[in-house]
Amino acid sequence: MKIISKKYRLELYSMLVDLLNDNIPLYDALNKIQNEGVGIYDKNFIKSIELIKDRMKSNSSLTDALTGLIPDKEVLMINVAENSGKISSGIAAIRKNIIDADEIKSKAISSMITPSVMLIVTMVVIAGYSVKVFPTFESVLPVSRWPGVTQALYNLGFSLYEGLWIKVLIFVAIFITILVFMSKNITGNFRDGFLDKLPPFNFVKHIAATEFLANMSMLLDSRVPFKEGLDIVDHKTTRWLSSHLQRMKANMQEGLDYKQALDTNLLDKKMLLTMAVYSELPNFSDVMQKLAIEANINLHKKIATLAGVMKNISLITLALSVIWIFGAIFSLVDKLSSSL
Repeated sequence: MKIISKKYRLELYSMLVDLLNDNIPLYDALNKIQNEGVGIYDKNFIKSIELIKDRMKSNSSLTDALTGLIPDKEVLMINVAENSGKISSGIAAIRKNIIDADEIKSKAISSMITPSVMLIVTMVVIAGYSVKVFPTFESVLPVSRWPGVTQALYNLGFSLYEGLWIKVLIFVAIFITILVFMSKNITGNFRDGFLDKLPPFNFVKHIAATEFLANMSMLLDSRVPFKEGLDIVDHKTTRWLSSHLQRMKANMQEGLDYKQALDTNLLDKKMLLTMAVYSELPNFSDVMQKLAIEANINLHKKIATLAGVMKNISLITLALSVIWIFGAIFSLVDKLSSSL
């Protein structure tokens, strides 16, 4: 069977949480979802529910029943929740983490839509003037005698029309691919001391810190020791995040306190201080959850700020292009007048 799609995993998790909170046994909850979902949900999803039920007939473990049907990381989290007896809250936490991650991704993509549209509009306007407007002046005055500002605009527009825009898109795609690769794999002092202070690496760091706090909160709430929690979070993660987690584990093995052990440049100083103060208290998992919520709110604010900055930059770029076009036209008209 294929992995259940994110859409249906969220549906499944939501219904399971509601039914389990109403004290309906797990198998009965799955049976109810299957029976009521026929004709509403996708056939493959219903088959997946049936497979989960069949697996649970021979093994009551939900973890084993879901293995291969959901991502390994979610399997690990459900296993922890199941072993702790807090399966409902564990599934709810997994669902929330997925929704939060999707929301952040959606806002990040949305923040780039306006600049992208503005860039395309700018290229179309420049190409349009070069192809439709400026050629009418060629019969009156050779291009070689046009003002420099007009020649530059004319040549750029024709280059865009003849395929430069494709090269621009390819360059942007390659650049983004390189950035994604670097954000997942580059580690060390150069990453910690320099790259992580710049976009998009600082956003990657903030997202990772938020997810780390949310996951550790759930694991601690399920009575998983902190060191074991780090191993679970480290499962199938990026090379960059794994390097932080490995350093945390090494620091804890040396007997350092939380503030020192977790100081790998992933978490900010305020987070580290809060964790150090509350680490020995029974409600430490609640404190971690609060930190995760605060980090998530701050991340949304940063993305909103970035979106505003990018929008302003794109508007300025478009405005400068329009000024360039009118300047080129007026310069050309003035040149023509003086040549007559």
